[in-house]
Amino acid sequence: QHYSALIIPVIFISLTMGLSRILSMKGGAKRIFRHLPVLILILTIGASLAWSPVVPPLQYALEGKAVPTWNHAPLLHQVIDAIPEDIPVAAPMNILPFLTNRHDLFMKYSPEASVILLDDHLPEDAGVFMEEIDVIRKEYTLIPAPDGISVYVRNDQAARAEQLRERIRI
Repeated sequence: QHYSALIIPVIFISLTMGLSRILSMKGGAKRIFRHLPVLILILTIGASLAWSPVVPPLQYALEGKAVPTWNHAPLLHQVIDAIPEDIPVAAPMNILPFLTNRHDLFMKYSPEASVILLDDHLPEDAGVFMEEIDVIRKEYTLIPAPDGISVYVRNDQAARAEQLRERIRI
């Protein structure tokens, strides 16, 4: 949604100039466009409520999605804190912001990742990982964490997997 931020000033200035020209018209044309500013305002407010981050719970309710990440962020932080900071981690876009302090971080499956962290509440965000799920299941051990958080640890790192299993028991 932030990609459109660059064109909003241009659209806003164009709209303002266009409306001022329409409202300065004389005769029948002015009557036709008299209610246009109010209509544009209503449509803008409606679009903001439906598609912007202004009311995210409304988006989730309308689209029938599961619990958003921020509802279980404290638990997600506890799981992330259990993962040592010196190991490479792969995670989808909804978890990536929680991991930006790490050096080796991947936002799609990478064989270099020692740990893959997935959020089962938002499977659509993990699409790039689901494309490689067969490889992940073969080369990684699943350590289920509470509240639908999945932690995959490389099979060749059994000691690390056991350490994480103990630390993730929340």
